[in-house]
Amino acid sequence: MLLVVGAVWLWSSPASYQTVERLALSSPGGLRTATDWWVAIGVVLAAATLLATAWGLLRGSPRQRSIAGYLTFTALVGGWLALVTGWEAVYDWGQARRVLADLPAFEAVAQRLDADWPTDDGTAEGFGPFMAYPKGRPTCLLLLGQAKPPGGSLQVSAVERSDGAVRFELSGAERPAWVVWRAEDAPAAAFASGLGGEYAVASQRRLAPHWWLVRYKLMRASPDPSG
Repeated sequence: MLLVVGAVWLWSSPASYQTVERLALSSPGGLRTATDWWVAIGVVLAAATLLATAWGLLRGSPRQRSIAGYLTFTALVGGWLALVTGWEAVYDWGQARRVLADLPAFEAVAQRLDADWPTDDGTAEGFGPFMAYPKGRPTCLLLLGQAKPPGGSLQVSAVERSDGAVRFELSGAERPAWVVWRAEDAPAAAFASGLGGEYAVASQRRLAPHWWLVRYKLMRASPDPSG
């Protein structure tokens, strides 16, 4: 039951990626939210269940040390190992489902911005006010506030346009991920941000013709825009 609940939570909860990442990197005593505590308790219960099952197989009654018991224990260990090593893939499947629901909204914005890209700070329809970088020939729109594409539900923090692609950086619970439209129906590629950062593709999933859900790896950090 814990294995199934864990897989469903990773697939359905937008915040599950950040929770797992935070717990994996946190020091002892770093549990900050109620979700963190529930996940930590679930991990402890799962480990305790596996240890109790292993003890029963080694020291339990003949009934506990049956072939069915060994097969069940092997299946449980295999399932947990698959979830631990493949949790990002499970999360990506769920995130792709959520992005697909908003894809018509992203498509309308991408086509409009590709045809009429701003050249200075201003206001974008639906997104609200933004700052454009670098000044003079901007390739990045840094959105202000909790911006969403008109008719969509996913928050976006920035929009990048270069090399025939329009990239929307998701924010809020869905980060870190980008929704990418490419004029050529080809996989996403590395790019240099208008804020100065350099990004390489870490993973990507095709959503539809010309559309990709991409997780980038920051190769060089951006300087402070205010500086």
